[in-house]
Amino acid sequence: MWNPGIWVATLLLLVMPVALVWAEAPGQLESVDSDLPDMASIDDVATKKQVFFDFLNPIIQRVNQRIVAERIWLLQMQTDLDQGKTAAPWQTSYLAQLGRDYEVEETPGSDAYFELMLNRVDVIPASLVLAQAANESAWGTSRFAVEGNNLFGQWCFAEGCGLVPAGRPEGERYEVKLFADVAESVASYFQNVNTHPPYRDMRNIRSELRYLGEPASSLMLVWGLEGYSIRGEAYIRELTEMITHNELIEYDQRPFYAAN
Repeated sequence: MWNPGIWVATLLLLVMPVALVWAEAPGQLESVDSDLPDMASIDDVATKKQVFFDFLNPIIQRVNQRIVAERIWLLQMQTDLDQGKTAAPWQTSYLAQLGRDYEVEETPGSDAYFELMLNRVDVIPASLVLAQAANESAWGTSRFAVEGNNLFGQWCFAEGCGLVPAGRPEGERYEVKLFADVAESVASYFQNVNTHPPYRDMRNIRSELRYLGEPASSLMLVWGLEGYSIRGEAYIRELTEMITHNELIEYDQRPFYAAN
């Protein structure tokens, strides 16, 4: 039976030099529009939602495609090393670079390295990213979205790194991070969810789905994100409702989420 996931994996392996350039320097390839539209000027709710999804989805897919290239390369390297092949100097260097990118301290090329890397270097379904972005940014109309390109409510802690929230408790130092554009915000969100301890449950659910040969379902992964909001389970149920009500699953590109 023809498996589109395997077909994509094979194709990317054949063009891996291009995939690695993309992974290292995405700005060198054709860019997508990352300037947030004036969402507040759109009165019709249905139109506002569609404009938001149509704007953000290509940015999300671009990040997921980069991650797919990284993951397939890691899987191939794991296979090669298991078969006793010696990594070329550039491959050793790139293993180390990816380890730094994903905050993995295990020795590059070791079993422990690949186990942790493959838990982190993986896609996040567009449906889940779209729902969180819409929820956190009030459909791109919040102060932090408009002034800081921050669609996910991400914090930073160095003075001047972001916008100070109104009503921030006295003595607190956090700010809502400023980004140069929305693409930078999306990339930071992926890095956050794929590496930080509060979202380990989400990554473990995703890994279990991989083991079972199932796609990374947003309606399952979302239950690993309770730590994203102080609202906990209520936040998860709200995201679930947004995904189902807005039929966001249609934005998930199944070949990229196949069991590779």
